[in-house]
Amino acid sequence: MRRAAVSAIHWAASVEPVDDVKFEGLTAEQLVQLVPPGVDWRFLMIADKMTMESAEHHVLVVDLDDDDVRTFRATPLAAAEIENNLSIANMDWEDFADSADDDGIVRPMLSYDPEPPAGD
Repeated sequence: MRRAAVSAIHWAASVEPVDDVKFEGLTAEQLVQLVPPGVDWRFLMIADKMTMESAEHHVLVVDLDDDDVRTFRATPLAAAEIENNLSIANMDWEDFADSADDDGIVRPMLSYDPEPPAGD
């Protein structure tokens, strides 16, 4: 897949971090069962043991809009793109899940240049 280049744009995910040892080691299915009723969350982003041990620190993304628990992993930059686009319904779950690389990890659809062009 071709990725567009973007300079000096910083994506930020609007998330509510939860850091509690009582969730450590739980599966995606178990965590979905703990989602409070009535919340308008569309997905969970879970930083689990694999996240902490992987070189890319990819998070587990869990769909809450489906009866079946669907998941994929995403790098932190991709997680920001995912949150931004799912939250405004600009893209659907499948757009991201289907974009996973051969290793099953979703990476940013845009490539990022950490340095802005000269003169900006």
